[in-house]
Amino acid sequence: MLPSPVVDHIIGMAIKDRSPAYLCSDKRGQLIGWGGELEVYGIQGLKLKEPINIQLPFLEGLLPLEETSCLLPCLKFNEKVSADVHIFPDSNCDWILLLNVTSLEMEQILRQQKINDLNLLRQNQVKQVNQLSHLRNEAITPSVVEIAVMCLKLNGLTLIESPISAFSKFNLYIRSITSTVADEAGIVDNIIGNLIIAIFGIVPSTSTPIKNAVRAAIRIFETIQESSLRENLTEPAIVIVSDKNLLGSFRFKNQNYLSIIGGSIERAVEIQQRAVSSQILVDKETFEKLEPSLQKHPQIFKNS
Repeated sequence: MLPSPVVDHIIGMAIKDRSPAYLCSDKRGQLIGWGGELEVYGIQGLKLKEPINIQLPFLEGLLPLEETSCLLPCLKFNEKVSADVHIFPDSNCDWILLLNVTSLEMEQILRQQKINDLNLLRQNQVKQVNQLSHLRNEAITPSVVEIAVMCLKLNGLTLIESPISAFSKFNLYIRSITSTVADEAGIVDNIIGNLIIAIFGIVPSTSTPIKNAVRAAIRIFETIQESSLRENLTEPAIVIVSDKNLLGSFRFKNQNYLSIIGGSIERAVEIQQRAVSSQILVDKETFEKLEPSLQKHPQIFKNS
């Protein structure tokens, strides 16, 4: 049995900002009492000793209850208010409890919309990348583009482990990193050993390649902190560089492949040798282009 203060606290947290309201009907289905914030749900003009289902049509056929409780989730009372309606029996009456879930419902809608938007973004990015990759039969017209390169080094993979264990950990990282990079309008261009190369600036975006690369790097660390990945491998070391590069394609066995010519990728791999786990090391020229708030980020450092 929980102490009364604990029970009171739990109850307080459960009904906080929920506009609790209640009604009570006898076993003949007649209204015998009410209270709470019924006005929030537009309930007014109630009459004692009158059938509750006539006054509140959403209760039609539900009362009186036999033994089991009943829940009507997210019931719309008007365009702006939704409530969970809990109906439960007592010895001589039935109780109807209303708890406002409008804000919770809106949060769920926004979360689902965000998921839908991200899925649509990824689908669009796949189409765009496919147009730039070997899946396209036409050659890409060479052009000079500003890109940002992220070079991520996975730490914690050792030859002491079994091959199955090592690659299991590796796959965990790859799935997480690939989706995060895609969310920020980037593509994973290459995987060399325990180095992952991602390119930003090829897939169209409303933001700059540098901002997208930095946001992706920060999100990768956040994802690792919040998931089981942290238990499997130590945090990676990330390098970000940016510059203008030549974007084009080369033909091999009757297919065209995306090609980036320039020093950005090589420079990122070279700087990676000085990178430290849990840090985002940014080359000097790119660092100077960052917003002041990002320059002060605790995980972002300038390569001197």
